[in-house]
Amino acid sequence: MKKAILSAALICAACFAKAQTATPPPGVIERYKAVNGMNIRSTVYNVADGRRHRVVIVIHGGGYRSGGMQTDVAQELSLYGLMGVAIEYRLAPPHLEMNSPPHPFPGQNNIGDDGHYPEQTDDVRDAIVYYRNDPRSNGEVVVIGGSAGASHGLYLAGTGTPGTDMPDLAVLLSCGVSNFEDPNLYALNCIAGEVCAHEAVANYLHIADPAPHPPIGTNLVVAQEGSPSQWIRAGMCPFWDMCSSKDSLGIPTSTGFNIHSYLPDNTQGPLENGENGIVPTAVAIGLRESTASVPEANSFKATIVPVSVHSHSFDYWEQVKSEVIPWITAPIPPVSGTPTPAIGNISTRALVQTGENVVIGGFIVQGTGPKTVIIRAIGPELTHFGIADALGDPKLQLHNATGALIASNDDWQTTILGGIITGNQVSGIQNTGHAPTAASESAIIANLQPGNYTAIVRGVNNTTGVALVEVYDVSSGASSSLGNISTRSFVKTGEHVMIGGFIVQGTGPKPVIIRAIGPELTEHGITDALGNPTLELHDATGALIATNDNWQTTILGGIITGDQVTGIQTSGHAPTAPTESAIIANLPPGNYTAIVRGANNTTGVALVEAYDLSPRH
Repeated sequence: MKKAILSAALICAACFAKAQTATPPPGVIERYKAVNGMNIRSTVYNVADGRRHRVVIVIHGGGYRSGGMQTDVAQELSLYGLMGVAIEYRLAPPHLEMNSPPHPFPGQNNIGDDGHYPEQTDDVRDAIVYYRNDPRSNGEVVVIGGSAGASHGLYLAGTGTPGTDMPDLAVLLSCGVSNFEDPNLYALNCIAGEVCAHEAVANYLHIADPAPHPPIGTNLVVAQEGSPSQWIRAGMCPFWDMCSSKDSLGIPTSTGFNIHSYLPDNTQGPLENGENGIVPTAVAIGLRESTASVPEANSFKATIVPVSVHSHSFDYWEQVKSEVIPWITAPIPPVSGTPTPAIGNISTRALVQTGENVVIGGFIVQGTGPKTVIIRAIGPELTHFGIADALGDPKLQLHNATGALIASNDDWQTTILGGIITGNQVSGIQNTGHAPTAASESAIIANLQPGNYTAIVRGVNNTTGVALVEVYDVSSGASSSLGNISTRSFVKTGEHVMIGGFIVQGTGPKPVIIRAIGPELTEHGITDALGNPTLELHDATGALIATNDNWQTTILGGIITGDQVTGIQTSGHAPTAPTESAIIANLPPGNYTAIVRGANNTTGVALVEAYDLSPRH
């Protein structure tokens, strides 16, 4: 290896990495999140010197099912001008540490929470966001994870958005498992009394352990979605991948090193195959392996730490901290390859009737690769939001661009095989974090190639009522995105207007055109089209930020500050009838709602649409 030339930045980092104070501050136990009344806590070590500090979140290991806050490391880091934060997070069963008495009442058992994927990574994600915005923080967040905690750190490094929930740097000490579908992982023989990597993964994902074979069908989809290595990509933060020369079973496979694992009694284990681990995956993606002593954009570091006895996770912290601390205190390189903002997680609420007046939701998968989504038809859950005539038993169909039926469901806890659905989907739906709350509601998980798709919601036995059709993106790091969404339904008055929701994802604004279409539908055989649809756009607070009635007449106010007619025409999505409505908006990341009504309380069939004017390719 070449010796790195000391730059001014490196000299500065080395100076900064010297202990800034001889006396560590006391730890303060805080709540960074609450779930159904259960506090999820951290212990914070911060020198009260009047300055804002870079945050280092320390994530414990424990096979995804055990472990407590790694306070010693967090406290030590506070000596170097850092704000050390040791966190706990929900655990998979038996999650003893997250129940009373170790965890203050209520614990996970008390709230009926099993801590399966993606709850653990959701907690880590929320900790990153919480402490990035903490008034003691300078806005920079580093994560140091051990074992399962390292797995969570890598997952957030790949799936997060820079400046919000992506850490700025990540250090992975013996990454628990990085690739949940790796055949080499499931081929490892478990050893009695020791943590078995594939058993721990199956417990975390809430699937049956398929060893010695890798998961298939719906379980494979869940494994792929939960795999940190699935999300390694250009534009993620720099990370440092480590294991010891005598690490635990499964760790060399995960980290990507072809070395022997060892048992805690220092007995040599098998020669492991790391071909699908972190290092070869990162290289294949195009990240550069760095030998520099400071972080570099679009790069990673990889180290086998020489040890004389079995060492795993934070066991070898004392040996590596003299190199890690200068690295995590060095200047953070600018992010390159930042993902383009995209439209995602779309939903529309409308009145489901019969015949042509069911709810029809359309969406497009854009990009170069498949997109995994969950599509839902929601009815009974709406009663919790004051909807008295919610559809009691909605059923769901998914069609492709040719109109062919490719998937269907009636009651999400009963999978209907056929088309693209080849295996039981119940566990997969539960593990997305988007399982419906009522057994009579419907859901489909699908891994969709780029193209146009239509979801149709009807009532079982021609029942009617208000329902939601929703599409959630559960593969946000993929080379594709959801875009150009539309929903057709019958628009009435009061609560029975049509309400379309969508999310702008990413780090910057997204130019979109939102449309309310009625008369154009008569060309497609709709005899009761809404003749004069009006359109409102609301932000996440519910505030009205834009409105239109007849697209050739701009209504100024809110975010609309100038005439929009020319912009609508040049977008390529101008409505065909002058009584239809449209709004062009450059929207920052967040949640938005478009409401379609009939002018003067008229009723009829209409479309609400959102077109992405800068789609990813």
